[in-house]
Amino acid sequence: MRESNRERNKGSVSHEYPDRRAYQSHRCLRAENSTHRAGATYDPNVLARLGVVGVSAEVEKARSWYQKAETLGSPDARWRLDLLASH
Repeated sequence: MRESNRERNKGSVSHEYPDRRAYQSHRCLRAENSTHRAGATYDPNVLARLGVVGVSAEVEKARSWYQKAETLGSPDARWRLDLLASH
């Protein structure tokens, strides 16, 4: 995941956001940080802030991942869910 984080932070993405697959892997699904990051890969606010192109935002998927993260104890998940309310 470290390499995909570097790609995300650069804002240059070819055709698909690489973190989606990494954060959704079976071993990551129980970590609130990974579910929070999986949500961010679909979040229109995050994608716009990072200047990501070629990746479509999917609000419902972002919301679903943030809800899982909140259930697992992510301190930022509620804040992200509140920001998504405007979409």
